[in-house]
Amino acid sequence: MHRTVIISNHVTIKFPRLLSPWKRLKYFFTKRREVAWIEIRTMIRTFLEGFRENLNEFLCWRENKAAFLMPVYFCIGIIEIQKTSHLKEISEDEIDQIWVSLIKLAKQEVWDTDHHNLASPANYHKEGNQFKLIDYGGQGMRQFIRKYRQELEKIFSSQT
Repeated sequence: MHRTVIISNHVTIKFPRLLSPWKRLKYFFTKRREVAWIEIRTMIRTFLEGFRENLNEFLCWRENKAAFLMPVYFCIGIIEIQKTSHLKEISEDEIDQIWVSLIKLAKQEVWDTDHHNLASPANYHKEGNQFKLIDYGGQGMRQFIRKYRQELEKIFSSQT
């Protein structure tokens, strides 16, 4: 949502998203300058959110290096380089099993995180019996993973 992702055979590159800067700047050349300021603030806020998500994901990986996190090789905020997953996506049944386990584990805290990171099947890939979380830079995810790391290791490795 706040990042542009480019996937190659070996690495995935994530950038903070710039929301159509030329389209937004065109308002300066019209009589709609009040709209231009709103659009530019939105563009800057989205870019900064993407920057923050890149840093959170990198710091989360560096702090935990958990088996269920897709490794991040490099990050300076404006660019993040992560290992590309060649693993298979998981099924709806598998994500349901994970969600039941997460809610039993953390109850309300699951909803207090940027829960799209945990809820979307596209954010998980499977390697053998181990699930890998690909996108984990959202708000609250770093603290959530730090707090429940041992339990999460079991949840992500025990699903079949």
